[in-house]
Amino acid sequence: MIYEAGYARNLHLGLAAACVLLSLLGFAAAGVIPTASGSNPAIGWAIVLACFAAAFVFVRRGIDRRVQARLDGNGIWSRRNGAAAVP
Repeated sequence: MIYEAGYARNLHLGLAAACVLLSLLGFAAAGVIPTASGSNPAIGWAIVLACFAAAFVFVRRGIDRRVQARLDGNGIWSRRNGAAAVP
């Protein structure tokens, strides 16, 4: 019997959406979205950059349909650890 595993598409796309929504805090801290507490542009843009970078990684994983790990008669194979299966 062969077992194959890949990235969870809906989970990763949902995490990407959450990161984009979280970047609204960065826009508020940068002063793009007006707030009563003032702004700190360096912190705000750092938050926005980090959120969009994380969203990019999650989207890439969400659209990746390749097999990431396989368990079969040859052993355990992982895309991350190389081409040869471990018996």
